[in-house]
Amino acid sequence: PPPRLDSSAASDVYKRQDQGGGNEAAATTSPASAESDDAGEGTEPVGSDAHAAEAGATVTLRGEEFALPTERVCVSMGGALGAQFATADGAVTFDLDLPPEGWDGSDDWDPPSVRLDDERDGMDEHSWRAGGEVLTGMNPPADVMVTSYSFDGTVASGTATVVDLSTLMAGDPVILEMTFSVHCS
Repeated sequence: PPPRLDSSAASDVYKRQDQGGGNEAAATTSPASAESDDAGEGTEPVGSDAHAAEAGATVTLRGEEFALPTERVCVSMGGALGAQFATADGAVTFDLDLPPEGWDGSDDWDPPSVRLDDERDGMDEHSWRAGGEVLTGMNPPADVMVTSYSFDGTVASGTATVVDLSTLMAGDPVILEMTFSVHCS
């Protein structure tokens, strides 16, 4: 059977490293929009070739665009892709695990999953997820899933319906739409 790609396995190691380094750099986020006051800069849609030209990830959630330039892990193997990206200060991380395109659940690959952890607010941590073992065991609403994705080697984009893990555990799940784009180096 093909090996399971799990980019979140490295997450704990990097979180421990990030906690010792201080928070000199702020998370890079901006309102998601197709227009900018700068003459044409920042107008490429998430998932476009121009948008993913440099290594990094871009995630849009709640109308906020997260730029995650630090590639921590990227593994492309057997037609599948697993990756983790972070902001410079490590306060926001994004993980994805994508089985081969066209996967129908009949082989040993896990279903597609995404995870955005936002720890910028100190104690008010948010973990937005779709798919993955932890979420599957919690019986999330049926529409919480990676709804579409495509990739070519180490460049991927897609959409997901995600749930905030803490609200799911509290019995009042907050569900949002997410778009993502990644380009591994």
